[in-house]
Amino acid sequence: NALEDLYKIKAKIKWPNDLYLKNKKFGGILIETKIVNKKLSIVIGIGLNIFMKTNEFINQEWTSLHIEKPFLEIDRNILISKIISEISNNLNYFLEKGFKAFKKDFDKRNILKNKKVLVSNFSSSDCIALDVNEDGSLNLLVDNLKQKVTSGEVSLKIQK
Repeated sequence: NALEDLYKIKAKIKWPNDLYLKNKKFGGILIETKIVNKKLSIVIGIGLNIFMKTNEFINQEWTSLHIEKPFLEIDRNILISKIISEISNNLNYFLEKGFKAFKKDFDKRNILKNKKVLVSNFSSSDCIALDVNEDGSLNLLVDNLKQKVTSGEVSLKIQK
């Protein structure tokens, strides 16, 4: 929501953690959790291509905010402050309610919904991403059978 609130940029999400603009990746989010002395510790890493130039080599289709919105003045400090504020405001709510409290927003931004995808742990080339469940798992249609997958089990690539 930070990009939309500050710059009117409507990013999409490729399950489970990639950020997309115009069908090209421009960022990602990694979350690691640990229990330390009976307390939950969370490390959140966010990477955004803000000012990358078109001559940068990356082995997939990608973009940057500057490429998509060249005349937009993006202040990294303001953006990261907004992102941290949003995470801080939503973290306890997430811990209390789980992913289901955010499912509706995810569904609006789900770039994979009803698209044909490649899935590394299914030999079939006939896979369609459906939607996400309240626990954050992904529903696929594989050879006309509904399958539920969780993080760590799949690698998805959007087919054109």
